[in-house]
Amino acid sequence: VEVPKVTQLIECDPIISSKVLALANSPIYCPSRPIVTINHAVVILGFRSVAKLVLTVATSSVFADKSTPCIEDRLRTLRESLAIASVARVVADQNGTVDSDEAFLAGVMHDVGKLVLFNADGEAYSEMIDQHPTGDSTDAEREQYGVTHPELGKTCGSNWGVPHDINVAINNHHLELDEVSDELSATIIRADYLARAWRLGFESPSAFVANEAMEAELESLIQDGELRSKTAEEFEAISDLCLG
Repeated sequence: VEVPKVTQLIECDPIISSKVLALANSPIYCPSRPIVTINHAVVILGFRSVAKLVLTVATSSVFADKSTPCIEDRLRTLRESLAIASVARVVADQNGTVDSDEAFLAGVMHDVGKLVLFNADGEAYSEMIDQHPTGDSTDAEREQYGVTHPELGKTCGSNWGVPHDINVAINNHHLELDEVSDELSATIIRADYLARAWRLGFESPSAFVANEAMEAELESLIQDGELRSKTAEEFEAISDLCLG
């Protein structure tokens, strides 16, 4: 596909185009000089990065649609997802085995299946997730609905044309590390734990429960104050753009 065609498509939506420019110029990407046009963003960042930026903005817009039910819970879910995405990007940069933009998008989208349940059974589903502050409401979901939000999220991603590896990570994000074989799923699982340990995006203290195996594996990252500050800066930048 040619750059002008991509630029034209993005520019058709002024909200998406403005947020893509804001994201491209944020501390997340740290461009060497300001990116002032969509064409510039596509050329400098490349098709893959811009595609992930657009998906990030689109996913955030769906979560933050104030005309839909349970908006407070949806916004809280989005904020937590953005926190995990920010940490996932840092973890990916640290280990070098996963593309950082892909890790970020997987973090943004990992709880997208909850949107289906918010829309289908609003208040009842909100009460259900309130009873599971650590995030794993999958057993209750399967008992109540016959399906879990990771499974629904994978289906949504497949229908939306999201890359396969991200759909796998969405489906796997509540598994244990030793239950997954792909590095992107492992990155999201680690990022979820770190975001909760750092109290990044998670307001309730009960959202974090220490895990001995994870503490041992992530000890150096958990105690890295400089890394935590850098991640917090990126998280606040993306939160201002997607929630502002």
